[in-house]
Amino acid sequence: MFTGAVVQLVRAVLRDAGLGQEGLPTGHRDLELMSGGVDASTFLVHRAAGDVVVKLEGTGLEAESGALRAWSSHSHHVPDVLGFGRLAQGGCAEPVPYLVLEVLRDHAGGVAPTASELLEATPDLGSRIGEALGAELCRLHEAVHHEGFGNFGDSPGAERTYDSWGAYLSDYLGLHRDFVTATGVSDRRLRLALDALRDTSYDDAPRLLHGDVSVRNLAVYQRDPLAVGLFDPNPLGGDPSWDLAPVANKAALGDELCRRGGESGSAATDAAVWSGLQAAYGALPDGRMVAAQLVQAVLQAEARHHGRGDGDLGEREVAVADDFVRELVDRLVR
Repeated sequence: MFTGAVVQLVRAVLRDAGLGQEGLPTGHRDLELMSGGVDASTFLVHRAAGDVVVKLEGTGLEAESGALRAWSSHSHHVPDVLGFGRLAQGGCAEPVPYLVLEVLRDHAGGVAPTASELLEATPDLGSRIGEALGAELCRLHEAVHHEGFGNFGDSPGAERTYDSWGAYLSDYLGLHRDFVTATGVSDRRLRLALDALRDTSYDDAPRLLHGDVSVRNLAVYQRDPLAVGLFDPNPLGGDPSWDLAPVANKAALGDELCRRGGESGSAATDAAVWSGLQAAYGALPDGRMVAAQLVQAVLQAEARHHGRGDGDLGEREVAVADDFVRELVDRLVR
């Protein structure tokens, strides 16, 4: 149950967005907490004039709004932005950033399920989901980011833009230097990896990337024919390899875990998703993929270490992730 203050805040946001005349929530029963975004509070808001999604108080909402609007020229499967702003508060309180989006619906009119939910029930759809994801990424990557490489808007790190993709990757990995050496990478090998990342060649204009590609952030609008759309981006300007790398890594990690005798019930499905994505998107140069995979693998390994601390993951899963970081360093630094 939500407090009256939360309901009043959502009502104020909808009025500020110019949606106050289209129906406002009257009580806590009109709000549902949704999973969405890294740190934003996300609500499904029921209104007489039609439901909407309201995201509050998260960093990156300005960047998300800009990315969704840019992608709408290339894909019909991204949520429409109904409002973005910062709601003024009384006294010395900071304004509350907000983003109002359309609700993603399936062909039957319900809230569209995620591909993750669909694959849990029907794992043999992995290849088709991957193909649909690859086709959607092709559409999104048609959008050029004219502000350079790296984060933008109100996203963390947006205060600095880069004139090359390699410089962005090298600086990003440098922020995780201590963790990388803790996985067993020597200081010398890390310095060589940072230099190799900086030399990564990507000569095209920066593409507007989703930044958090996974089947959890993929809505399934209809099943036959399969239609999907990505949501909850962490957008940035860069090389498309960044959006492919987490899917490739998930498949590789699951395969290695199974090879070592661990349990990874989704390994075959993850491999099928990656295979389908490659078939639809096409291959990217190996050097660019390895560079993106390394930085993404470090983030994935850090998440597994945190998961171990929370009791969600075992030592074998963590060891596989650490070994994968070292393997990618070796592939990058020959």
